[in-house]
Formats: sequence, structure tokens, C-alpha cells
Amino acid sequence: MSDWVIPAPLSQPVPRRVKMTGRFIAGLLVLALVPGALIVIFIFGLLIPDHQRLMFEARGVGIDGKVLDLEPGHGTGRNSGPTIRYIYSPKELAGAPDPIVHGEIAIPLQDYRALRIGKPVPLVYDPLNPKHAALKSVVEAHRNEQGSPWWRWILLLVVVLPISIMSIPGAFMVGLYFREKRLLTWGTATEAKVIREYVSDYKGNRTSNITYTFKDAGGLTLTGMGKVYLGQPGDPRPILIAPTAVYDPRDSKRNMLYPGSSAKLL
Repeated sequence: MSDWVIPAPLSQPVPRRVKMTGRFIAGLLVLALVPGALIVIFIFGLLIPDHQRLMFEARGVGIDGKVLDLEPGHGTGRNSGPTIRYIYSPKELAGAPDPIVHGEIAIPLQDYRALRIGKPVPLVYDPLNPKHAALKSVVEAHRNEQGSPWWRWILLLVVVLPISIMSIPGAFMVGLYFREKRLLTWGTATEAKVIREYVSDYKGNRTSNITYTFKDAGGLTLTGMGKVYLGQPGDPRPILIAPTAVYDPRDSKRNMLYPGSSAKLL
């Protein structure tokens, strides 16, 4: 006599309510972290500087500022190069309580060598945002630039290649979720029999890969494969004496071992 009893969640009438498991959500978040970080790098490393450069080239207004200080820079960090502190008085701020704009930006080494404290410095500022300026020499250098600098292509490759690679397991995980969601929402539950089991251990987390068989409503015997997460060595082992398979009543070749890994019943 069989000990199998349909699990209570599967005894609910269809359509059943389903949601993602916590483990699956954590896996998706991990996969999203790297592409998300790379997209931020792409935006701040390429898109924003390009937008600012094109803005200065399109509507920038030339003005002479005054050099307040020059710093030679030191070390090897991102902001280790020369910098300049300067002031300028755009006409858009004439009559304002504080018409003088103070600024500080990194400058190329050749500009550092050419500029002098207390002397004029050619600037280009944004008339729509008068407190935003850049060195005229830098703007002109970008304007005369032929093609894109090599580092932009490398940055683009650094962003696109990992995102493309990580999209493969991401797409697989999303496909797995929708498959399990469909089966748990509309599927038919039946008794399954485990015919093969392989337990693997990765960094203390044990996983059981199971091959099982079951019979559908038409008496056809089918074989499927499933995965059960066993957790740490001391965790209780799931009972597989009378396991359950869930299959699509329209096509029993679409099946899963209950409860699944990415979706669960409410």
C-alpha cells in the first residue's frame, strides 16, 4: 500500500497562487549586482562625461576666469593629477547676491605648466547653469578630437561583455521560474518514485539531484529530473519516501518534482 498523500498546498483548486522562493530571489539579486555595478560605471565613466562635453561644445559661453591656486597633485589615485581653483563672474549672475563663482577641477599637465596664480584662465561655462564651467583648452581638445578615444571602447567592452555573459544564467533562472509557476498554478499532482539520487556538496551546502518516474492520468509512465536543496550537513533531510510530481495535464512531458526550487505555493 502506498504511503503517498497529495500535499495540502496542491490540493487547492486551480489556479493556485504562487510566489518566488527566497532562495531564488537571492540568486536573482546576486546576478543583478554585477551588471548593475557595471551599468553605473558605464553611466558615470562614459555617458555623463560625453553629455557634459557635448553640452559645452553646443552652448558653452567663453569667459576669462582668474586662477586662485594650482595644485600639482600626488599619488596614483583617480584624483591624483593637477587641479586648479578659479573664480569667474558670468553675466547671468550680474546683480545676484553672490555674482562670483568659485570652482575647482582637474586639469591636464600641460595646462598646469602654462597657468599662473593670479593670471587669467580661459573658461567655458553653461549659460543655463552659470556655476558649471570647464577649461576652454579641454573643450577645444574634445571638439577637435577625431573619433572616440580607445579607452571608451575598452570601457564599453568591459560593461557589455560581462552583462552578456551573466544574462545567460539570468535568462535560464527566469525561464525556470515561469515553468515552475505554470506547473504549480495549473498542474496535476501525482505520486512519484525516486530511481536515482546524487548528492553533491559545495562549500557545505548539499544538493540532491534526483531522477524520478511517475504515471500521468492516461497511465503513461514518464521520467523527470529535479533538484532538492539539503542545506548544511546538520540540517534535516527532506523526506523522499513518497515524493510528488506535478505535470501539465495537457502535456505530461512538462513536469517537476514538488516543491521545486524557484516557485512555491501560498
